[in-house]
Amino acid sequence: ISQWFPPPFTPPSSLSNLQYGSSLCPEQNFRKTALIFLRKRCDEAESACSEDIGRMLQSDGWSVKYCGIGEIEKNLVLSEVQLYVQPGGNMDVDKLFRKLTDSDIASIRNFVSCGGRYLGICLGAYLTGPKCLNLTEKSSPYSSKKGKYKPLLSEVIFENQTRLIYTEEPPELGTQQDIPGKLKILSRYTKDQTVQILIRKYNNGRVCLMGGHPEAMENWGNKHAKVVDKMAWDIGCKTVRQLCDDNFVL
Repeated sequence: ISQWFPPPFTPPSSLSNLQYGSSLCPEQNFRKTALIFLRKRCDEAESACSEDIGRMLQSDGWSVKYCGIGEIEKNLVLSEVQLYVQPGGNMDVDKLFRKLTDSDIASIRNFVSCGGRYLGICLGAYLTGPKCLNLTEKSSPYSSKKGKYKPLLSEVIFENQTRLIYTEEPPELGTQQDIPGKLKILSRYTKDQTVQILIRKYNNGRVCLMGGHPEAMENWGNKHAKVVDKMAWDIGCKTVRQLCDDNFVL
């Protein structure tokens, strides 16, 4: 695996007083290690999604490492990694799924089934659907909303506060009534009250689906990302803490 560790960033003030909850294992090096998928370093959009998630997690004390296609099996080891992150990107979800190897797919499913955590952001949320990784029960909401293909600043409710988050062709997660199974909704879009972030069980593990990009930074090169530069990092970090906390009740 080729590893790249982004330079440290000073965490936003909204993160400074947070306390990390209990986790799968008390050992620091286990509960604070994330494996982030990075398909192509030469693709600026792909690398920005992955590496800026890494920066966001590092600001909250996580160690991060990266892997590509065909590298997941040897790196996604439950005794060493607690969190697997499937970020957004500019590839069609079906095309990405076809590029993953059989061992990649089996390793992700087995990791989560045995107690690991999966964070799917935008494209990574699409990938959990029944025709791909099948980490969610069969249901209809995992398709994008028509007319949301352009970058947008979306207004969401998170922790009873109205916030802005960067979105670009986000998955439509529907309402709680649309989604079968036991789950917890952490954030909704203010416009139509549909789900923006949810956490649900998958056997012994948990899966988080996130429509927006809390990791967005000004280096993404558009006016919307510049507005929210690192401002939503606390949304991402707080969500990950709840995802990885065994005491967080669904």
